[in-house]
Amino acid sequence: MPTSCCKLRKAAAQCCKPQNLRARSWGNCCCKVGLACGQYGCDSPLPLARSACHRIFLCCLLVQCPLRTALLAPRVGKSMIRGLVVGKFAPLHRGHALLVSTALSQCDELLILSYTSQVLHRCDADRRRRWLEKSFPTARIVVIDDQAPKPDDASEDEVQRAFVAALLSELHFIPTLVFSSEAYGAPFAQYLSRAFSQPVGHVSVDQSRARIPVSATAIRANIHAMREWLAPHVYADFVERIAFLGAESTGKTTLGKWLAQARGTHYVPEYGRAVWEANKGVLRFPDLLRIAQGQVEREDQLALSANGYLVCDTSPLTTLFYCLNYFESADQQLVDLAARSYDHCVLLMPDFALVQDGTRQDEAFRQAQHRWYLRELQERGISYTAIAGDLGERQRLLSCAFPPWMGPDLHKG
Repeated sequence: MPTSCCKLRKAAAQCCKPQNLRARSWGNCCCKVGLACGQYGCDSPLPLARSACHRIFLCCLLVQCPLRTALLAPRVGKSMIRGLVVGKFAPLHRGHALLVSTALSQCDELLILSYTSQVLHRCDADRRRRWLEKSFPTARIVVIDDQAPKPDDASEDEVQRAFVAALLSELHFIPTLVFSSEAYGAPFAQYLSRAFSQPVGHVSVDQSRARIPVSATAIRANIHAMREWLAPHVYADFVERIAFLGAESTGKTTLGKWLAQARGTHYVPEYGRAVWEANKGVLRFPDLLRIAQGQVEREDQLALSANGYLVCDTSPLTTLFYCLNYFESADQQLVDLAARSYDHCVLLMPDFALVQDGTRQDEAFRQAQHRWYLRELQERGISYTAIAGDLGERQRLLSCAFPPWMGPDLHKG
């Protein structure tokens, strides 16, 4: 057995260990994975696997559990053109969009395959899958899970080609054309021609980068300076969301607006106040879930055009506090939303006199609310930046905590 196959076999065997098995679905609405009726072990023969190595490896890769699964593409006539695009898409950028749109324009069916052995900041498999599905809803999307065995990115071309060819066999997908913007494209297509004993052509798209002069490596080096090369829904995943929490009359609105203006980005106002005012100060139990959902929707919408940071006045955790305080219970959907994570949490201290605006409760309530935040943040394991002092001091602390974006920022993690 070739060395490359031995390596893949060992990786697959490791995946097959009981502690590494877990059920998983692959693909999107155009590309579904279904469980077969019987149970099979990870060494069960797979009809379309091209070697013993690939049988074991792809059983692990596509199943990830003791149940035999298969991904079945519809049978097509000989005249149908089937395209293949392979890449990391970390992140998905305009150069990738040119490549895929070119392929879509020339194919009846397109399969986009994404995998990488690297851990790249905010480019995990779930995000890449979401980016691709939103950008190319008519394509079949297969994104290999981060934990699934796969070749190292630095592996020789022959190992990568064997991996993709075996995966295509399991997917029952034999391409007519391979589309790429890299030098590996033509030899890769030739390899597939030999593997499947039928012609597989190659289409090179902007390999010189004359039309779209950018690379994912350059973008990762300074994501915010290079945001013009990303679709808004891709860039939104790199925006760092700041949740402002604090008891009543601690300056959340004033400081949130100030920080957003200072950093040239968006401020997400407290949706609960708008609902409270529209209801003339009366909130019913269902209103609290609606408030949390509305808050999240507004965050997601404004993140599409934010600049580095998104300043959020409260979070669903605040809505949960008021729901429990008013009704002593909460809808499970609200409880789940309250667990929503943020990149940064700012907790404003109630260390100056309460300013009564006619809507707030008394000082005892304010202190009780502050204690609730402290307890919840500790129990949830959420780190936070405490902001205290007069207005000038609070602005100084916030300015230090959230400097303007400049220079590389994606080498962490």
